[in-house]
Amino acid sequence: MIEKLDKDKRQLTDLQFSNIGEIVDKIFAENRAQIEKHGVQTATPYEWMLWVTEEVGELAQSINDVERHVETPKMLEHVVEEAVHAATLLIKIAEMYSVLQKDAEERKKDIELAFANLKNEK
Repeated sequence: MIEKLDKDKRQLTDLQFSNIGEIVDKIFAENRAQIEKHGVQTATPYEWMLWVTEEVGELAQSINDVERHVETPKMLEHVVEEAVHAATLLIKIAEMYSVLQKDAEERKKDIELAFANLKNEK
């Protein structure tokens, strides 16, 4: 629910992902657009964070524009676009680190098994 109040007092309420399908569609479309534009990217974690920080800065500017000026549907759309850009990159980072986590868990199991085998040999 979004209350229409004086902009200095406006508050936004968490919608509990009630509109998540539409947002996910936008994130998938943004992912495809990023890949079409840049290809599948390989970068350092710091580069990924740089890109996220840039997108979050653009999101902050868009929100500031909406809250400081007369809002238009186009300005509101721009906030959504910038949030989707940032979310897309954040999800990519979450996905990459999730795979790293699974790999680390597998390596840990392999090491534990190797140590257990060494103990049994003695």
